[in-house]
Amino acid sequence: MRDLPRVAAGIGAALLAIGLAGCAAPPALAERRIEAPYERTFAAAVRALGGEGALVRADREAGRIETGWREADAERTLGLLLRSAYRERRAIALELWPEGARTGVAVRMWVEERAPGGARSLRWERVAARPEDAEALLARIEEELGK
Repeated sequence: MRDLPRVAAGIGAALLAIGLAGCAAPPALAERRIEAPYERTFAAAVRALGGEGALVRADREAGRIETGWREADAERTLGLLLRSAYRERRAIALELWPEGARTGVAVRMWVEERAPGGARSLRWERVAARPEDAEALLARIEEELGK
């Protein structure tokens, strides 16, 4: 009985470690130096992320912009006749830092997928993010700077 608090603390620490491991940031999918000052690039990045889900954080001082989860149909389907679509959701984090007259931008994405039916339709599964999506986002930021 005397070990109960120690056991409970150990279990709590283990659960915390497991929870934090699931939230670990993925490596940057793409990184680019943009030929624009930091303030303009940060504003353009916020505009470029406007269609990617609700912004949950836009911290200019920390150089971090994050979106919440945005759900959509995935690119793959199940079945030829009914064409049931897998569901996909993704969250995005941008890290920005000034480099003189330029700005560095790194894109991180979390992507999860859910099957259209069966037991796998009950939970989200982490899948690899596509680097081409990160590159397209960087191109949108540069496009926003050109407006």
